[in-house]
Amino acid sequence: MRRLLIVSPHFPPTDAADMHRVRGGVNFYARYGWEPAILAISPETAGRPIEERLTRTVPDDLPIQRVDALGVHVTRHLGLTASGLRGWVALARAGSKLLASGTYDLIYISTTQFPIMTLGRYWQRRFGVPFVLDFQDPWFNAEFVNSQRSRQLKHRFMRAVHRKLEAMTVPHASGIISVSQKYIDVFRRRYPGLADVPAAEVPFGFNPKDIEVLQAIETPLVFDKTTCTGFYAGRAGAESVDFLRLLMKALSSARQQWPDVFGAVRLQFVGTKYSNRETQAFVTAAAREFGVSEAVQEQGDRIPYFNALDATSRADFNIVLGSNDPAYRPSKLAILAEMGKPVVAAVGRDSVVERALGAFPQCAIGLLPDGEAGFEDAAASLAGLWREVICGAGRVPSPGPAKIQVSEAEKLAQQECRIFDRAVARS
Repeated sequence: MRRLLIVSPHFPPTDAADMHRVRGGVNFYARYGWEPAILAISPETAGRPIEERLTRTVPDDLPIQRVDALGVHVTRHLGLTASGLRGWVALARAGSKLLASGTYDLIYISTTQFPIMTLGRYWQRRFGVPFVLDFQDPWFNAEFVNSQRSRQLKHRFMRAVHRKLEAMTVPHASGIISVSQKYIDVFRRRYPGLADVPAAEVPFGFNPKDIEVLQAIETPLVFDKTTCTGFYAGRAGAESVDFLRLLMKALSSARQQWPDVFGAVRLQFVGTKYSNRETQAFVTAAAREFGVSEAVQEQGDRIPYFNALDATSRADFNIVLGSNDPAYRPSKLAILAEMGKPVVAAVGRDSVVERALGAFPQCAIGLLPDGEAGFEDAAASLAGLWREVICGAGRVPSPGPAKIQVSEAEKLAQQECRIFDRAVARS
């Protein structure tokens, strides 16, 4: 049995989106020859919500070593609040002690806290242990030039830093796993030496243990049974504005054309902001622009993972939004696929999420046009498809254990292990 050191700064009970791949994988890695151990930041210093129920979804005997990141009160005056920066030194020290034992065959770094990925190169040079990187988002995105944030001095500086750190790290990886083949293709164009490095597109999976926890909880988020509720949990920021506008315009058109059907439709968005420092409510603004504010509710604060999962299962339909990154693949797609819930989506043409949603049996997909000229037609098309989903689906019962395909979750972990095997073989 080979030993795998997994660096996942956010790990249960820390509630963060970037730990779900590892959280599911640790239940299966050992079946394919890899004994996992976790190196993470303590939940008390990670700066994220804590969801104790997440600990029920990972093996009881999983080795986990946690380190304390510097407190935000220490680093805030330097403008450094991200856990990946605050925890880098502590993770480096703890990982070095573990690797000095000579018992680990591979390092696997899965996070969206990209500075942590530089530890792979650091440890490779020091201990000779190969490393595999998991990309759930792009590290340095050369196309990210159209937002106000990208023009601010601090963010221009951080983009330059990330570009340098990526160039120092990624070319030396022994394997790459990504939610999108497009990210892999970008890396190979940017760093030709990666052409022969093992790489695989592995979408997000659904942890089958989640359903066991889900069935045992009570939710404080109750939907009005007299309405037809669409639910969305997750960030809805500047990158989603165009898709929100398309969704709200479609809702406005549908309410005018079919008031008997859409008069009862309500949309509920929760957890739309990353932090309390974000002041713009993009969902609320889009709803106001198209006169549907009374049918839309936005809550910026996040709710615990299992409460969001429970609401997803109870909603009449769920909402999916695209991003200005065409390679973006939301993790919720795996959950929605397992639950078989109807979906209403506003996404980009030829995007990864459009292709993924094509396999959903009950899905109204609105495609954002290239310019304003086709906006009205795109909204009208989405409104018509939305009506078909609502009228054809009715209320879908909450999922039961039979809906969860353990084999699918295990298959995704097996794909990761194949990359692990090839990474070690070539090192």
